[in-house]
Amino acid sequence: MTTLPPLDSYHVALEKGSRAEIDEIVEKLHSSEIADTLEALPKKQRDNLWQQESLDQKAVLPYLSDGVSGDLMLSMRPIELASAVQSMATDDAVDVLQNLPDPVVEQVLPAMDRHHYSRLRQVLFYPENSAGGLMNTDILTVRTEMTLKRVLRYLRRFEK
Repeated sequence: MTTLPPLDSYHVALEKGSRAEIDEIVEKLHSSEIADTLEALPKKQRDNLWQQESLDQKAVLPYLSDGVSGDLMLSMRPIELASAVQSMATDDAVDVLQNLPDPVVEQVLPAMDRHHYSRLRQVLFYPENSAGGLMNTDILTVRTEMTLKRVLRYLRRFEK
């Protein structure tokens, strides 16, 4: 049995009208592969796949190109966007927010918890490609008696 590439598999499932089969395809793919598939689809099919229940929008957003992510994010409610942005690294979250119109950003930021809101407000006011716009505000404080080996072991627990 041959395995079809993700885009072809999606088209076959779409032609059958099988949302369950689309769910199976989506669940097997890495977020970057889903992003590639979304970018290769015509707008209507892209929008349909984006609304697929099994698709983890939060995980896919950072892998999308600016144009596609901006378009898809406009279909999300501010509370959904806030949740997605809060789960991202600061620099990814800022990139995502900078692709949205200001009125949308003004709705998304207050929908976040206070910690994420203040963290992103600090970085959003810098130009996109400046040092301030690229910085990551996440920090880790280490006691002086901790060894590098121990710190690395701790950090590796948080790898994706």
